[in-house]
Amino acid sequence: MNSNHLLPAYTILASTENQYIINYSIYQSASESDQFIKHMEKYYKHFRKYPKLASGDSAFGSEENSEYLNKSKIKNYLKYNTFHYESTKKYLEDRFHKDHFPYDKMTDTYKCPNGKKMIFQEEVGIETRTGYKQIIRKYISEDCSGCPFSKQCKKGKGRRTIQINRKLEYYRGIMRNNLTSKKGIKLRKKRNVDIEPVFGDIKWNNGYGRFRLRGKDKVNVEMGLLSISHNLKKFALLIN
Repeated sequence: MNSNHLLPAYTILASTENQYIINYSIYQSASESDQFIKHMEKYYKHFRKYPKLASGDSAFGSEENSEYLNKSKIKNYLKYNTFHYESTKKYLEDRFHKDHFPYDKMTDTYKCPNGKKMIFQEEVGIETRTGYKQIIRKYISEDCSGCPFSKQCKKGKGRRTIQINRKLEYYRGIMRNNLTSKKGIKLRKKRNVDIEPVFGDIKWNNGYGRFRLRGKDKVNVEMGLLSISHNLKKFALLIN
């Protein structure tokens, strides 16, 4: 294929319940995370209420999406991008990971493995491509000279620095507690057998590997027809 030949592509977000498609959205974006809020608002527009909870993979567990769920009073069972990594031996035994640095709230300092304080340096605002603003707090070691852990702890020649996103840590704590609860474990298992077979059925069983129509509006209608046919087929199998 000619590398200069640009083809239109679409990202499909779908919400399912017991493998029935209850909401879908079409976007021309490589990212799924920044489309999540629009997808949920489409659900609200049709049903005039929000779902009780949201469950999704690690692409969706961002600070922005978590804040949206919190404000909308939707239970947050989204995964964040380091959820599975946090249970690995590598992470748990990595004493040089910033997550394992003890924090002193009274002095607003962290302590590195060598016992040195990580002192607050500055607060920086970062704006995502959706316009959402994040606040990052930067801390720097008071002294790294002569540290026996220098090569393990940092890459550069300067002092060790860490960046902390307080709000994201707060929401990750909520997601972590929800995902590791009995209900959270059940929802994580259910997600794999709820949404994935829907796309598998449409793509492989129905031989629908690509859309036939062109243009976002037409593709939206096409996906709607596919959703209706999928749901009717499931219902027919249920009553027979």
